[in-house]
Order: sequence, then C-alpha cells, then structure tokens
Amino acid sequence: MRVVTVSFLPYNLVMKPLEQWNDPTEKRYFHLQCPLPDKCPLILQLEEKEKEIARLTEENKRLAMEIERLTGKNNKYADMLFGRSSEKTARDETNQPEEKAQPIPVSPEVPNESTPDAPLDNLRHLPRKRNRGAQPGHKGHGRKIPEELPVLRVEIKVPEDQRSCATCGQEHDPVPFTENSTQVEVRVELFRVEYVRERLKRTCNCDGSRFITAPRPPQAIEKSKFSHNLLSLLVVLKYIFALPLQRALTILGMQGATLSSGSVTGAFKRLLELLIPLYQSLAAVSRKEGLWNVDETGWMSFIRRPEKSNFLAWMWVFASPKVILYIFDPSRSSKVPLAHLGEKVRGFLVADRFSAYSKLAKMIPELVVSVCWAHFRRDFINAGKSFQQLQPWVDLWKKRIAEIYRLNRRRLESKESEAQRELEEAINKMAGDIAAELTNPNLHYKQRRVLTSAQKHWPGLTVFVRHPEVPMDNNRAERALRRIALGRKNYFGSFADWSSLFAAVCLTVLQTAILHGLNPVAYLRYYLDACAAAGGVPEHLERFHPWNIPDDVLMSYKMRGAKRA
Repeated sequence: MRVVTVSFLPYNLVMKPLEQWNDPTEKRYFHLQCPLPDKCPLILQLEEKEKEIARLTEENKRLAMEIERLTGKNNKYADMLFGRSSEKTARDETNQPEEKAQPIPVSPEVPNESTPDAPLDNLRHLPRKRNRGAQPGHKGHGRKIPEELPVLRVEIKVPEDQRSCATCGQEHDPVPFTENSTQVEVRVELFRVEYVRERLKRTCNCDGSRFITAPRPPQAIEKSKFSHNLLSLLVVLKYIFALPLQRALTILGMQGATLSSGSVTGAFKRLLELLIPLYQSLAAVSRKEGLWNVDETGWMSFIRRPEKSNFLAWMWVFASPKVILYIFDPSRSSKVPLAHLGEKVRGFLVADRFSAYSKLAKMIPELVVSVCWAHFRRDFINAGKSFQQLQPWVDLWKKRIAEIYRLNRRRLESKESEAQRELEEAINKMAGDIAAELTNPNLHYKQRRVLTSAQKHWPGLTVFVRHPEVPMDNNRAERALRRIALGRKNYFGSFADWSSLFAAVCLTVLQTAILHGLNPVAYLRYYLDACAAAGGVPEHLERFHPWNIPDDVLMSYKMRGAKRA
C-alpha cells in the first residue's frame, strides 16, 4: 500500500499575514520568501479565496434579504387565511397621543424570526370586541311583534273535560271575552293561481263570435307560467342574496314539487330584453353625475374568447349619488371606464391606485382621481402583518390617519373655517413626516416602499381637502362589489354571455332601488307590471327611476322597506 503524506502550512504563516491585509486593492506579499511574487502559487490562491469570500458575503446578504422578504410574504398570507378579516381599530387606541416617529432599522443580514410566544402577544393586543345584542344599561322595550303582518285567527276551545265543574258537574257558561296570544309564523310554499275567465254567449243573431271570454291578465313575458312576483323574488334571491338558483327553488319547493331551473333560466333570458332599456336609462343618469366611486373585481365567465387564455372577466361598479351601475367586461383596462364616462366628462372619481385610473385621468383632463385612504391605511396594516418588528411604527401611522379622519368629520359637520384650517395643517404635517422618514438611510425596505407610494400618490390622497364633497375612501364601491364576491363564491360566475350581462343589469336595477330605500322585489314587480300593461318596454322610462316613483304607487306596492321589529 502506498502512503501519501499531506503537509499543511502553519497557522501563523497564512493567517497572520491575512490579518495584516487592510487594503484589498494593494498587493502585499507579507514576509513570504518568493522569487516571483506575482506568480507565487500561495499568493494567487489567497487572492482567489479572498474573491470567493467577498462573493459569498454578498450572496449571504442577498439570501438573507430574500428570506426576510419571503418570511414577510408568508406572514401576510397566513394572516389572510387565519387572521382577523376586519381592519377596525379600537377607539381607545386611536385616541392616545401621538408619539414621535421612530423608523425601525432592520439589518438585512438577520431574517425575521418570530418567537414562540408571538401569537399570544398578538392576541393580547387585539382590540376588545363589542358584544352583540343589547348593551348593559339600555332601556328595554319588551316583546315586539310587527302589527302590520296579516293575521290568521285560530280558535282554541276549552277541552271537554274542563267545560264543567270537577266537583259538582255543573256546566260552565261562555263569556263574551277571550284571552289572546300572538306568534309569528311563516309559510314557504309554491302554489298555483287558476284564473277563471268568465264566458258569455251571444243571444242575438248579429255577426261575430258566439262566445265572449274575459281577457287574460297581462304578462310581461307572454304565456309565461311564472308570475311577476315569483320572477322578482327569484332574481332578488340570486343577485342580492347570492343564492344559487337551484338552491332557491329547492327552498321554495320544500312543501311540494319544485320548479325546473331550466324553465326559470329561460324566463330570465326573456326578462333581459325588458330590463336592458331601464339599465341604459340608469346608465345615462350615472354618466351625467359628477362624483363616482369606482372599483372592479374578477368575475368568472366560462366562455372561451380568442383574446383570452382563461375565463377571468371583470365586473365594474360606478357608484354615484343616484345610481349604482354595474358593467361587465372581459377587460380590466381603462377602456371600460372611458367608454362609460366619455372623454368630455367632468367631476371626481374615487378609486384605488390601479394604473387604469391614472391613465384615465391623463386621457380625460377634466376628471380628477381621488385616491382611497382605506388602501393607504391598509399598506401600513399589511406591513405590520408581514414584519412584526414594524408594528410600533404601524400603530403610530394608524393614529395619524385616524386623526385625519376625525378632523375631516369635524370639518364636514361644523363647516367652519377653523376646522378646515386644522385639517390642512394636519395634512401638511403628515407630508412632512413622510419626507422626514424617507431621509433615514436605515429605513426598512417595507417602510420605504409604503412611504414612497404615499409620496407618489399624495396629490390624489389630498383631493378631499380642497373638495369636501369627495369622500376620503372608496368603501362605498367596495361594499357594492360585495354582492359580486358572494355570487362568485356561491355559484362561480356565468356560463353564457347573456347571463353575465343579466347579472350586471339586475344588480344595477336592484341595488339602485335599495339605495333609495325601496323593496327590490316590489320595485321589480312594479316595473314588470308596467311592461305587461304596455305590451313591452314602457315609454318615458324616467318615470320608473326609483327617485321618481309616486307616493301612491309606493303605498300600493308596499315598496318602502319595512321597519325592523
């Protein structure tokens, strides 16, 4: 066996000179005795190792930053799945005095690691939730049963064994008064209405038919087997309450035979022809208004389109003071709001920071885009969810934003110049705080990203200061899209082009009626009755706008929403 002996250089011979190597750009050959220092194998090897160490150091920094970024993203997604969905803050937290801003530097070499007790610490700092129902100390009102409900009287007789005296057998005499008790009952069932049409026989010898028959009751859909009331109820159940059609029919048919969903779908398709003119009339009103809350969300339309590789389409909402308009379109580009509003529109558009709205503002000079403060606030909340060490900084900014909301409410309520001045001063101070924090070189990259975005969109964030009629946030549009989100979850979307349009049309008509305090079922039934009487789409559709309906019609159709019992 051949033995190979490996010799190692002494520690002092290699490491001591390395410790004396202060300037990496200057070549030093220490005290090594080498006749050709530039070609000395040991020196060349040390230079290669130094380059390798520098490369690995940079790579470690990059990987540490990548780990921190991915950890933050993982924390955010975990909170989206398992955390609280509400972004509300306890009132006592927002009322505390503001502290001096302290940017939190975080070394990129050290990834964010949560301690085992971190979840418990988060729970301890959650705001206390207000209990549901009656609060301690409130004034009670006793049992209340709505008096406007129809009454079905059921007589209960005294049992036979109690109608006479148990001792002597003498029969009791009836009295003219009773003891009554009331209970609320419900009856969910489908039933048939049979119209018995009278027929008369002609007794004279004049020309003409020998029998005269009473006319059929008018119908919006000719020869339809569904009443206007049933169709209105089914439309509301699907698009307002996001109940799948088959499930709604099953509930209605629990006491007997259920209806065919195919027959109802066919009736919906014919309803679309009657509702589109009303939808277009409401869209014209929306176009003429000067303030819109605009947002969009995904809507699955399972139709293959040559320009798209998937089934994702978009449902847009334009919430103006009078109309809540929904528009279905496969595109998410600025062409959709441009097609609705037009190039000559003037007014304010409240939206998030989606690039389509910024492009729209450049295309329409008289349109001012106001950026949503709820999204601005959400940036800080998401930063705290991603990186727990940023939570004190997040809490500080939440208090600052809450103060702006408070001053704006005070400005709207008092309408005094002093309130306006205080709001402007607070806005200017916040702009200064953003600029001051951005000068800190040790700022965490997430902090810098949030503050840079705020500085970029600051003109849009401050539109409400000069125009009190513009709301600070876009919550109104997001609430209007809640119906779309529920429908997307419960019945997945639409499986035909006309169905997607029908969803937008029905939501526009019904949500606008709800906006003006009307019962959506009664309002839709009123319009279908008018279509039946006119033999199609009635004239002068502005008469059917929810704000133009006469009081006598509101009363006869019970269109005003009932008060809560």
